[in-house]
Amino acid sequence: MRLIIVGSGRCVWDDLEQLLPIECDVMAVNDAIMHYPYKLTHAYSIDNSMLNEWVAARRPWHKKLDGLVRKHCMFKCPNAERQILKVHANSGINAIHRGLDLGYTEIIVCGVPVDNSGHYFDPPWIETNYDKEKDHLHYCHAPEFEGKVYFMSGRASGKKPAWL
Repeated sequence: MRLIIVGSGRCVWDDLEQLLPIECDVMAVNDAIMHYPYKLTHAYSIDNSMLNEWVAARRPWHKKLDGLVRKHCMFKCPNAERQILKVHANSGINAIHRGLDLGYTEIIVCGVPVDNSGHYFDPPWIETNYDKEKDHLHYCHAPEFEGKVYFMSGRASGKKPAWL
């Protein structure tokens, strides 16, 4: 089973452009939930106060494509499945673990570059603080990701799988 995870890094739209159209399930993370313009299967966040808000903020014509969107959160959140194990304080990395927990064996990650490039909604002079949080790259190379997870861009990209 294939899954695309859509994060909110600046590279997200370039990453997706290289893939689309592709037939598989999609899990959007955080702000990308409301902006991803195609069919959404899953919504993920570690921010339990915003998850339902992001899903509700999807455009009406996007909601018509969706059907039932399964919501997932690390913490207790109304109408969401709870991911019990805390893996990391990064929604994109946790979304990957959730995808693996759900049985996906091929995961393509867009918009989670694990670098300081910022978010798609940030002004160009704003950077994220990944370099200050030294464990990010360690979590991107988890043994359970080997051969199953591919980052389209950024420092964690690794070897492109044959199925892509």
